[in-house]
Amino acid sequence: MFSAGSGSDAATVGWWIAAAIAAVAFGAVMQTWVTKRSWKFYLAIVPALGSCLAVFAGTAQRGEGARTALQLYTVLMLAILVTMALFTRYIRSQLALIRSGRTAQTTTQRQAWTFLLTFFVVAIAIGAGLDTLLPG
Repeated sequence: MFSAGSGSDAATVGWWIAAAIAAVAFGAVMQTWVTKRSWKFYLAIVPALGSCLAVFAGTAQRGEGARTALQLYTVLMLAILVTMALFTRYIRSQLALIRSGRTAQTTTQRQAWTFLLTFFVVAIAIGAGLDTLLPG
């Protein structure tokens, strides 16, 4: 799935488009989490940009091409979005507590592991699906 290569062929252009769409969608979702209006721009830009820089730095350090970085970033963003969608009810209840001035509930270790396992399974499924749609 994650083949090396950094050319500007049609497949790489497709991965650039997929990564951009995933980043915009992630930024839009993060804006819904805002509890203070001053954070709206920050949450729309910084998490998506920071994760993009981290993925590109990691792949460059390992000597892999831009296409690999784009594939990893797209899978990461989409997996986070799908996992957050699956846990929407819990996330909304926590945000409602914060917005009402109360303290959010403490996340249990079981809840954290459930989220991480779900994220892992979703990332594998998305990676396999994207490899079918946008072969490297």
